[in-house]
Amino acid sequence: MMLLTVAVAMVSWGCRKEEVRVRWLTVACAASLRSVMEGVVGKYGAVRPGVELRCTYGASGTLQAQAMEGAPFDVFLGADEMGPAALAAAGVGGAPFGFAEGRLALWVRKDSGLDVEGQGLRVLLDPRVKKVAVANPELAPYGRAAMEALGRAGIEAAVRERLVFAENVAQAAQYVASGSAQAGLVAWSLTLSPAMAAEGVAWMVPETVHEPLVHAGVVMKRTAEAEEARAFSEWLCGPEGGVVLRRGGLTPVRR
Repeated sequence: MMLLTVAVAMVSWGCRKEEVRVRWLTVACAASLRSVMEGVVGKYGAVRPGVELRCTYGASGTLQAQAMEGAPFDVFLGADEMGPAALAAAGVGGAPFGFAEGRLALWVRKDSGLDVEGQGLRVLLDPRVKKVAVANPELAPYGRAAMEALGRAGIEAAVRERLVFAENVAQAAQYVASGSAQAGLVAWSLTLSPAMAAEGVAWMVPETVHEPLVHAGVVMKRTAEAEEARAFSEWLCGPEGGVVLRRGGLTPVRR
């Protein structure tokens, strides 16, 4: 009887489902990547079972400062190359890697009556445009690109008094969605989200009026999940990650 009990116990132990330990990666993401990262999180969870991405969003400059001060990020994904380069130079980040190039967009609500597709940036001179939302150029690369575009288009002086600065590019889009601003210069990738596509109309700003928006990242040196962080960065820069990035409105950078 005792032998039978032991045998049953051994069979029960062998049939017990093995528990998978979930590993969390905290990823600091530029606000312009919010809609893109929704697709990345879903896809990566399917190809890398047991690893979950926890994304923190904000202006690239704000997240960079937090990373410098020791915020518990495993991976940093910025909206330019300067932030990751600075983290690497400070010794808190590994070698920077470029993963995608973004585009600037002019976005208005569908009920605004503004012909953004026909007039482009000149639509900002329309008297119905009382406020123009842009991200803080001191913190957000898309804000810097927006100011460059206005300057090269020759309309910065005309719209300067109507500019309203948001903490990041996602907040700039919210200003337009809420009606606090009638137009906004935001990330093209954000305008492809279901909510923004349903509410507004976007016009892609020509690349010739601002410096390239190359998104780059680093694996943080203090991460406790170095192997998983490197695996994620390699996947993001690889063919599968590139498909998700392109679907989200970014152009993958070839390594």
